[in-house]
Amino acid sequence: MSRTFAVGSAMSAATSFRVGVSWLTLWSEQTPRLLDLWLKAGEESPGNAETELRDQLFKTARDAATRVNAEVVGGIDDVDKFTKR
Repeated sequence: MSRTFAVGSAMSAATSFRVGVSWLTLWSEQTPRLLDLWLKAGEESPGNAETELRDQLFKTARDAATRVNAEVVGGIDDVDKFTKR
């Protein structure tokens, strides 16, 4: 049981790190496009920029959630793999 706890703790820390890196990578990749859309949406006649900004924000948030879910499931699989006898 102590092995499971030790491995689980280590894998939880590793998974948290992977989630953070994945999340930061995604948002750093999307930030230039989002800033551009934000600036266009703030102009006198934004046109479709506001709608495109909104859509892109939600798309990025969904992508972030998908990446986080994949990392958490990977962490669970790692704990399972390392604690099997």
